[in-house]
Amino acid sequence: MPSVDWVIASALFGGLIVTVQVYVFKRRDELMRHANRFAKARELLARHSAALDLLLSDAAVPDGVKSALLEFSEAVASEATARDFARMVNQPPASTPAESTSFFQDELAALKRHRPDLGVAFETALMSGFVYMIYRWPDTILMLEDFLEKFIIEPNKVATMADRVVEHTTHSTIDPKRNWQPAMA
Repeated sequence: MPSVDWVIASALFGGLIVTVQVYVFKRRDELMRHANRFAKARELLARHSAALDLLLSDAAVPDGVKSALLEFSEAVASEATARDFARMVNQPPASTPAESTSFFQDELAALKRHRPDLGVAFETALMSGFVYMIYRWPDTILMLEDFLEKFIIEPNKVATMADRVVEHTTHSTIDPKRNWQPAMA
């Protein structure tokens, strides 16, 4: 018959093994979720980049639209600016649209009328960049709760997002007259 010390030691060791296994499985699942999230972020970034390259290389796209998209793309590319952007987007919009927002909306509406393909590319660049930011920097989703709640029920989701992007980029430091060059594939 085994001694009491041996039984206690075996029980403690068995408990330790079970605890380690549970921890390892939880950690593995967490790492798999992170890897899956980063794979989705990579796919979204590729879509965003392709749409952005198309828009920046086409002379039909107004400089104001190019500038706003570049600012937006820069905002979602780093954690600090993504957080700032998420905080800004979550703020209530200005009571009256700024002149720059109205001008931007006119430029974008004209672009969509004359070149629907570029309108689709704009929407792809905007939405894929936004969702990329959420996948890449998951804490930004917490900052966007109010905005997302309103965004989901908005009938014109892309226009709502575009308005917020323009609001964010009205004090842009990027020169809209710069000679834009798409990234090489």
